[in-house]
Amino acid sequence: MANLSKTVVDEIDKRGLKKKFVASRLGMTEARFSDLINGRRRLQIEEAFILANLFDLEVDEVIESEQVPA
Repeated sequence: MANLSKTVVDEIDKRGLKKKFVASRLGMTEARFSDLINGRRRLQIEEAFILANLFDLEVDEVIESEQVPA
């Protein structure tokens, strides 16, 4: 799907949340969430909606836009 935006990582830090908590809300392990944060795993659309709801963001703020080469 897409990569996780820096906005989500910033929201986690700003709110003082544990990555383990966010991972559990997504139904994944902390290790798998770490892979998502570090770009080793792609963000699925369902996960984008969960994160948007959790942080009161728009879905497009959760997904890192990918530049298509011209």
